[in-house]
Amino acid sequence: DILKARARPAEVVKADMLLAEHLENQGYPDDALKILTSYYVTAKRDLNFLTLFGKIAARAGEFQTAIGAYYSIYKSSPRSRLGRNALFTSAYLSYQIQDYDGAYRKFTEVTNKHNGSALARDARWHLAWLQYLKGNYASAEKAYRVLAEEKIYKRRRRVVRPFQNDRTKYWLAMSLLKQDKKENASKIFMQLAADK
Repeated sequence: DILKARARPAEVVKADMLLAEHLENQGYPDDALKILTSYYVTAKRDLNFLTLFGKIAARAGEFQTAIGAYYSIYKSSPRSRLGRNALFTSAYLSYQIQDYDGAYRKFTEVTNKHNGSALARDARWHLAWLQYLKGNYASAEKAYRVLAEEKIYKRRRRVVRPFQNDRTKYWLAMSLLKQDKKENASKIFMQLAADK
């Protein structure tokens, strides 16, 4: 309160952002969100504010609010790392609240707009998983096959590993099993079981 009494209007927002972050860290996300909500209209173009607002909204269980905040960050700065991460986070939060169509659209946007990024790679896995969750087993099978056949490649002095892992193989086999392709699924399950 002492800091806010001496501060200019722009600094009051920053002081309350610090207070909200402190409250959230202490386990009071609802109280923190109330503080930030009063500034939303005036500060919604401030990416630092939106980042904190989205984080606290998610912690408070206000997932639609958090998704909107993260998507606003992406729309304000679509080519930045912050924007990419915000788009992925909004997609992941949509998935967590079982808005599978919204998550699918956002994960697709990640892969289309940021195809070379590690986030796009993770988004491709989530797209396959969402197909499975929605009962589109043939589409899930196709997507898991593409992931399983990815090659190792180097990107900016770092090796990017493909999704040729047990998780991908398992869900490929489950997709086959759901389509009554039991023989093909069984082969994959046997390979997984034989691998110590």
